Amino acid sequence: MPSGTEKPGRRTIVAKTSEEDVALAAERLHGVYGSAGQDELMARYAEWAKSYDRDVMVLGYQLPPVVAGLFARHVPLGAGPILDVGCGTGLIGLALQALGYDRVTGADLSEAMLAVAAGRGCYEATVRAELGKRLDFPDGGFFALVASGVFTQGHAPASAFAELARITASGGRVVLTDRADGDHAAAYRAAADALVAEGTWRLIDRSRPYVVFPLSEADAGVLGRVWVYERS
Repeated sequence: MPSGTEKPGRRTIVAKTSEEDVALAAERLHGVYGSAGQDELMARYAEWAKSYDRDVMVLGYQLPPVVAGLFARHVPLGAGPILDVGCGTGLIGLALQALGYDRVTGADLSEAMLAVAAGRGCYEATVRAELGKRLDFPDGGFFALVASGVFTQGHAPASAFAELARITASGGRVVLTDRADGDHAAAYRAAADALVAEGTWRLIDRSRPYVVFPLSEADAGVLGRVWVYERS
């Protein structure tokens, strides 16, 4: 090949991330988690929908790979329909699609986030749903559920666990995340443990605590965990 010529092939464009990008992304993240009530939360998500993916990736978001890894460990391909609860823009849906899963439905409270998810092509359907209320799905309608980044500060209530269990088939899996720092997950842990005690589901796996946003110094103390339950 003559000197000075480029090898034919696909051109790669690398976007550089500045400290300002990280600071702005963290500011939007903190704005969402500091929302005073559901109306403000939905308004902030509506504003954030178009830049959400870039912002969380700038912060080094670790939920999708860890959640998808635990999900793949316990949910066989083709086992049955899957519900991605609180699917947001579809990051988990994209990861599951890449791993070979189909028959995935995406559900979220934010119409703006759902619109982005629907355009991704990784869900067979997207529906608006509010955790904490009865979901419009039949008993045992899904073999597996995944809820990533949903059970956290200012978001879905712990009471939603019982409803997730209702719509999961016997022998199916529920993969969900919560916080591993401070007292953020106390109510969630109590609700999940109560379902274990009454025999509704059993804990079969969990991740170690990990830093959720490793590229954000302001969020270095935010730790996540992934829990996997089997429906009785």
